[in-house]
Amino acid sequence: MGHTDPFLAADDEAGERLHEGAEAIVDPLGLAAPIAHAALAWWLHPMEAAERARRFGVELQRLVLHTLERLAGSTAPDVIAADPDDTRFAAPEWSAHPGSDLLKQWYLFGTREIQDAIYATPGMSPKEKRRAAFWSRQWLNAVAPSNFLATNPVALKKAAETKGESLARGLGVFLKDAAAGTVRMTDPEDFAVGRNLATTPGTVVFRNRLIELIHYRPVAERVRPVPLVIVPPWINKFYVLDLDARKSMVKYLVERGFDVYIVSWKNPTGATGPASTPSVR
Repeated sequence: MGHTDPFLAADDEAGERLHEGAEAIVDPLGLAAPIAHAALAWWLHPMEAAERARRFGVELQRLVLHTLERLAGSTAPDVIAADPDDTRFAAPEWSAHPGSDLLKQWYLFGTREIQDAIYATPGMSPKEKRRAAFWSRQWLNAVAPSNFLATNPVALKKAAETKGESLARGLGVFLKDAAAGTVRMTDPEDFAVGRNLATTPGTVVFRNRLIELIHYRPVAERVRPVPLVIVPPWINKFYVLDLDARKSMVKYLVERGFDVYIVSWKNPTGATGPASTPSVR
């Protein structure tokens, strides 16, 4: 039985750490490295790559023939269909015009082939495959034709119907987001605690520099003797469990006799003064 030279093993380990450190400097978020590893793995397995290329050619030929038929006026069904959960191409405008329909199919074809190739990469661990597929999916989603005005038939139709008002409104939202320094999913003024968030009645019964402890008012005729204390993750606001009357876990629990307490984590500040006295929310 052979023995491993400890000096060679140490050199290999140091070289691996150096390689990882260099990757961290060049690619600190790890976006490109997994995809590059997948490409290198295919390069090192020519037999598997040849078989993959053959299968790709067969599928590509089907799509090319369908494209020619569609341009010639055929109404044949799509050879590449969007996933039922993919709402980006659910509008009928994506199938009504041959140009939009073919653009959609070619994009879906490329996305499918890239993702399938990554998951079929020989010589890669499942974890690395998932990482490569995740990051490639972010880039593929970013370049989807639905994200650009010139290639989105739904947006173009809306612009025509509103005589450009939809474009002006979108530009206004973009300028507001640019001024705020972030892409906002909704207007911050649309929601307020106590108005349309966290509407279940409760009282702050304890407060210090880290938390406020909220006790919700019991409403059931019989209340369970053992209280239910919920400690949410510090990255969440307490009202994630009390969004509104239809989506409130707190409301559901108190109506069924639970004596509910929730910890509300305070936002970090530079203040170091003494804790204030409890108050009613």
